[in-house]
Amino acid sequence: MMWRDGVVTGTRTVWGPAGRSCAELDVEIDGAPSGADGLLPGQRIRAVAYEALTGLPDTGERVRLEVSAPRPRPGHGRARHGQLSPGRPAT
Repeated sequence: MMWRDGVVTGTRTVWGPAGRSCAELDVEIDGAPSGADGLLPGQRIRAVAYEALTGLPDTGERVRLEVSAPRPRPGHGRARHGQLSPGRPAT
């Protein structure tokens, strides 16, 4: 697994029933392990939050991202997604 720390910079869309909704968010990475060769501080990515698992973070909230998903390729999805874990301290 690959982890990054970041800050939510905005919400793109929210869908699904209350209590089980999902949100697509914009996140700016602000922490990566030493020696990381991708997804470095300053980069912005899209991320998905699952309300039932993590809650729905607000703009400005710090999050930890699991970013092991393969890099996007043309025709294979529009964004790289990470699962959000709000409230975890950055390391």
